[in-house]
Amino acid sequence: MVDTLAYLSPARHDPPKRAERFPWKKEIVTTVFWIGEQPTANNPVPNRASSWDKEWTRNYGGFDNPDRAKRQGYIPVKFVPKQNPFY
Repeated sequence: MVDTLAYLSPARHDPPKRAERFPWKKEIVTTVFWIGEQPTANNPVPNRASSWDKEWTRNYGGFDNPDRAKRQGYIPVKFVPKQNPFY
């Protein structure tokens, strides 16, 4: 007869691994874009519309030009944005 208890190893009581908070929020690739931006070779997607607003450029008030000479701080100089400029 075989003693089955002789083959059992003692139970391990390692502390549980600490769960990482929000692990899915790592290594997210983002992009910088401007409302009304035209497509280019490096960025083939125009930004005149969004998934939520098909008339985004018009509803925003115009092209959010990234050229610093055409901005006053974060605000375009040619128009007053009709929507939050910190999109």
